Amino acid sequence: MPEITPDQMDHILGILNPQHAADIAFYPLIIKLISLDYQLSRQIQPFRVPIKEHRKQIERVFRAAFELRAAINSLWKRDSFIIDIDKLIASNFEEIEGNSDKFLASLSLIIALTRGALDHEDLLSERRGEEASNQGKKSVERWALWEPLFQIWVDVKGNLKFAEDGPLHRFVDAVQVASGGGKTNPDSLKKAVRSWNPTPGTKGP
Repeated sequence: MPEITPDQMDHILGILNPQHAADIAFYPLIIKLISLDYQLSRQIQPFRVPIKEHRKQIERVFRAAFELRAAINSLWKRDSFIIDIDKLIASNFEEIEGNSDKFLASLSLIIALTRGALDHEDLLSERRGEEASNQGKKSVERWALWEPLFQIWVDVKGNLKFAEDGPLHRFVDAVQVASGGGKTNPDSLKKAVRSWNPTPGTKGP
């Protein structure tokens, strides 16, 4: 799956233009998580397993990743003089290029995503396509990418206004292209903006 490059993120943040230092550090992480979630959602096929079993599978992944991260951290802190973690990882996971920080970051991301699915059953239902069908069969772009980006835009800008080739359009388009989804459809994006239901306390279109 494509990963948003530093140059692409600089372009995205240039359009979003957050003003506070904390936001400048925070939003790249959130945008990357949204991008990953969107890419994973595009690959998901219709689920036949009951949601209770699906939840158990996610919980097993969560616990395994959590326990593995804790074990590595413990070994790294107490016994780093006995075993070189970077060499161990490099010998088994060449794609990580021997970087234990990247490996632990990947585990942390898995933990965050699975915990989110376990803590929010409505989100899990949505990812299974159940909530999406109840809401008029939204496209994966709309519910997995555009609407989370709308919330970010409102958080930073205070409102949501669409104009073709305007700032919001360019922002969403830049994230979608960087996520491997190609250019946005302006008409579909405009309709999504008009019908978006913002989080309580924020301003809609």
